[in-house]
Amino acid sequence: MNIKERILFNRLKKGDIVAFEELFKEFNRPLTFFAQQYVFDLQSGEDIVQENFIHFWENIHKIEIKTSLKAYFYQSVRNRCYNYLRDLNIYDKHKLHYVEALLASHDPDIFTHHELNNALEKAISLLPGKMSQIIRLKYIEEKKIMEVSNLLNITDNTVKTQLNRGKVRLKELIIKMVNVNIF
Repeated sequence: MNIKERILFNRLKKGDIVAFEELFKEFNRPLTFFAQQYVFDLQSGEDIVQENFIHFWENIHKIEIKTSLKAYFYQSVRNRCYNYLRDLNIYDKHKLHYVEALLASHDPDIFTHHELNNALEKAISLLPGKMSQIIRLKYIEEKKIMEVSNLLNITDNTVKTQLNRGKVRLKELIIKMVNVNIF
């Protein structure tokens, strides 16, 4: 740390709120931009930086900085961004497993939940024509693969292929809907 940073850091350790405000004004904007480059979302970037400043202020007496305040803040914000992305990935995986379980379920009662039913209906309607028909016949009307192939005058293999592709697309669509809180 240079002399200016060392003086500022000592003021912070003494609980000088003006020193903290100076620090915040100097680093908030560039750190938010930096965080946004990692998480691709301004609000999340702002939240990460805010949390970082709060953690810094609350733990100032435990923190030891060996390089510089700038390096410390950029490294800690980067680490928080990594943690955020890791947690987001875990959250998305849980949603994906949930959607997979719903699609794999043969329980007719699973589709009685109003919001889920609306989301599935909307997702199915966004599928290409034949794929949408096949998904509806198989999972909503509970037809067998052979019945679907006979009704649509296509082969069983085409039905199976379209079902597999349809499930993948449905998962993607429902996850997008969950992310924007449609249901």
